[in-house]
Amino acid sequence: MWGCFSGKGLEPLVKINRKMNYRDYIQILESHLLLLINNSFNGQGYLFQDDNTPIHTAKNIKKWMETKKIKILANWLSQSLDLNPIEYL
Repeated sequence: MWGCFSGKGLEPLVKINRKMNYRDYIQILESHLLLLINNSFNGQGYLFQDDNTPIHTAKNIKKWMETKKIKILANWLSQSLDLNPIEYL
Protein backbone atom coordinates (compact mmCIF):
# COMPACT_ATOMS: atom_id res chain seq x y z
CA MET A 1 0.00 0.00 0.00
CA TRP A 2 1.06 3.55 -0.69
CA GLY A 3 -0.43 6.37 1.30
CA CYS A 4 0.03 10.06 1.76
CA PHE A 5 -1.34 12.69 4.13
CA SER A 6 -0.84 16.32 4.97
CA GLY A 7 -2.22 18.91 7.31
CA LYS A 8 -4.95 19.37 4.72
CA GLY A 9 -6.17 15.78 4.90
CA LEU A 10 -5.68 12.20 3.80
CA GLU A 11 -5.07 11.05 0.27
CA PRO A 12 -6.50 7.76 -1.04
CA LEU A 13 -4.53 4.59 -0.37
CA VAL A 14 -3.06 2.96 -3.45
CA LYS A 15 -3.03 -0.84 -3.48
CA ILE A 16 0.06 -2.38 -5.03
CA ASN A 17 -0.39 -5.95 -6.20
CA ARG A 18 3.25 -6.84 -6.80
CA LYS A 19 6.74 -5.88 -5.74
CA MET A 20 7.06 -2.23 -6.68
CA ASN A 21 9.84 -1.05 -8.95
CA TYR A 22 10.93 2.53 -9.60
CA ARG A 23 8.58 2.86 -12.60
CA ASP A 24 5.60 1.88 -10.44
CA TYR A 25 6.64 4.34 -7.75
CA ILE A 26 7.04 7.19 -10.24
CA GLN A 27 3.60 6.43 -11.66
CA ILE A 28 2.08 6.63 -8.16
CA LEU A 29 3.91 9.87 -7.41
CA GLU A 30 2.78 11.41 -10.69
CA SER A 31 -0.83 10.31 -10.19
CA HIS A 32 -1.15 11.19 -6.51
CA LEU A 33 1.69 13.24 -5.06
CA LEU A 34 1.88 15.81 -7.85
CA LEU A 35 -1.90 16.31 -7.69
CA LEU A 36 -1.71 16.87 -3.94
CA ILE A 37 1.17 19.34 -4.28
CA ASN A 38 -0.53 21.29 -7.04
CA ASN A 39 -4.14 21.18 -5.83
CA SER A 40 -3.69 21.53 -2.08
CA PHE A 41 -0.47 23.52 -1.87
CA ASN A 42 -0.32 25.35 -5.19
CA GLY A 43 3.20 23.95 -5.53
CA GLN A 44 4.43 25.75 -2.39
CA GLY A 45 4.61 25.43 1.38
CA TYR A 46 5.14 21.67 1.64
CA LEU A 47 7.95 19.22 2.37
CA PHE A 48 7.71 15.64 1.14
CA GLN A 49 8.87 12.94 3.55
CA ASP A 50 9.32 9.27 2.77
CA ASP A 51 10.81 6.51 4.85
CA ASN A 52 14.04 6.11 2.85
CA THR A 53 13.40 2.53 1.82
CA PRO A 54 15.54 1.44 -1.15
CA ILE A 55 12.83 2.18 -3.74
CA HIS A 56 12.53 5.74 -2.40
CA THR A 57 16.26 6.37 -2.65
CA ALA A 58 16.87 4.80 -6.07
CA LYS A 59 18.83 6.98 -8.50
CA ASN A 60 15.89 7.12 -10.92
CA ILE A 61 13.57 8.33 -8.16
CA LYS A 62 16.03 10.98 -6.99
CA LYS A 63 16.41 12.18 -10.58
CA TRP A 64 12.61 12.31 -11.03
CA MET A 65 12.25 14.27 -7.77
CA GLU A 66 14.88 16.76 -8.92
CA THR A 67 13.25 17.12 -12.35
CA LYS A 68 9.83 17.75 -10.78
CA LYS A 69 11.39 20.05 -8.14
CA ILE A 70 9.83 18.11 -5.26
CA LYS A 71 10.76 19.73 -1.95
CA ILE A 72 12.02 16.95 0.31
CA LEU A 73 12.44 16.89 4.07
CA ALA A 74 16.12 16.12 4.46
CA ASN A 75 18.36 14.99 7.30
CA TRP A 76 16.09 12.80 9.34
CA LEU A 77 16.69 9.25 10.54
CA SER A 78 16.02 6.80 7.76
CA GLN A 79 13.49 4.03 8.31
CA SER A 80 12.77 5.19 11.85
CA LEU A 81 9.32 3.92 12.81
CA ASP A 82 9.27 6.22 15.83
CA LEU A 83 9.68 9.32 13.67
CA ASN A 84 7.59 8.29 10.66
CA PRO A 85 4.15 9.86 11.17
CA ILE A 86 2.36 7.61 8.67
CA GLU A 87 3.06 4.62 10.92
CA TYR A 88 0.60 6.10 13.41
CA LEU A 89 -2.21 6.26 10.86
